[in-house]
Amino acid sequence: MPMILEEQFQRFTFDDTWTVFRYDCAESGYFGVRDGVPGSRACDFAGVRSATGYLIEVKDFRGYRIQTKARMADGELAVEVAQKVRDTLAGIVSGVRRSDTERPWTEMLIHRLGQPQGQVVIVLALEDDTAADGRRWKQRLSTLTNELKAKLHWLRARVSVVSPQTFPGSMPGVVVTNLPGACGYAAHTP
Repeated sequence: MPMILEEQFQRFTFDDTWTVFRYDCAESGYFGVRDGVPGSRACDFAGVRSATGYLIEVKDFRGYRIQTKARMADGELAVEVAQKVRDTLAGIVSGVRRSDTERPWTEMLIHRLGQPQGQVVIVLALEDDTAADGRRWKQRLSTLTNELKAKLHWLRARVSVVSPQTFPGSMPGVVVTNLPGACGYAAHTP
């Protein structure tokens, strides 16, 4: 059965090939980490697909071009996402240590993240008003990917900055649709 997770003004429908859950919520145990260590950050979703562990951060800057322009240009966004990845990894270790069996902590940590041959993908799912200029937007996504790779080189993970609304299929097994209130685009639901 597909898993539907909503973040900002987007609905992410993960097909049956995914085991995925919202990480930045009380149920995952993240709030315990956050409350114990002020300043802790979290990726939005964590999951496993086809023997690969995923950490997914969602950013929808549509309608906030002026406010986010500097964050995207000066590397601040890459630092923020790298901090979220770092802190989410600590939360996954915490999930294993708590023996929380409601989520695939052990599968993620032991079989994906903790093994040199384990495949790990960090995804920044990003939407922005500049996506209307396809060529410029692809170049911006590529630049952000390189910035994020540089910040996460210590993890030896695959890093991908994608725009699932602009380029459907950029996240295999995931369909992303707008929810009512999405800026700059006609909102619809599946």
